[in-house]
Amino acid sequence: MSIFCAPILKVLSIGVWHILYAFEGFGLFQAKGGDIMASYTGKTITTRTKFTSDTYDKCTFTVTSSGYGGALYNSDSGTASLTITGSEFKNCTAYAGSAIYFSGTGTKTVSIADTTFTNCTDSATTWAGTVTNDSVTA
Repeated sequence: MSIFCAPILKVLSIGVWHILYAFEGFGLFQAKGGDIMASYTGKTITTRTKFTSDTYDKCTFTVTSSGYGGALYNSDSGTASLTITGSEFKNCTAYAGSAIYFSGTGTKTVSIADTTFTNCTDSATTWAGTVTNDSVTA
C-alpha cells in the first residue's frame, strides 16, 4: 500500500501485533499476520491505492489511472474491507471503476456513507461505473 502522507513512522510491537504510528495525525497502520489496516482522516489522496482493511474519513480523492480502480482497488483473493465516510472523489478516472474497483475471490466489504462523486469517469464497456464490484460479495 502506498499513501504518501506519513513522513515519520515508529513501530510498537505487542506480541504478534506490530503497530506503526505517525505523528501530526498522519494516520495509523496496524499489522497482524499479514493483514494491514490503515486509517486516514482529512487527507488528500492523489495516488492510486490498494485497500485491504482501510478507513477514510473526510478525505478528498483526485486520482487518474489507466488500470482498474481510479483511486482505490483490490483484486486479490481473500477478505478485504473498505469504509469511507464524509469524503469526496473528484475527477477520478480509470479503465473500470473510476473511483473504486474490487474483484477477485473471497469477500470484499465496502461501506460508503455521506460521500460525493463528482466527474468520475471510466472508459470500460464492461465493469463500468464509479464504484465497480466485479464478481465478489460486497
